[in-house]
Amino acid sequence: MYRYMMKELLVIVAGLSICAFTILFFLVNSTPNL
Repeated sequence: MYRYMMKELLVIVAGLSICAFTILFFLVNSTPNL
């Protein structure tokens, strides 16, 4: 059960990190380079 919870947490963290990186990527691309 403990390993299952850890696996679920890793999947959630991985998904959130991917979403954050994609949002940051789009923000950097939308803003003009200084």
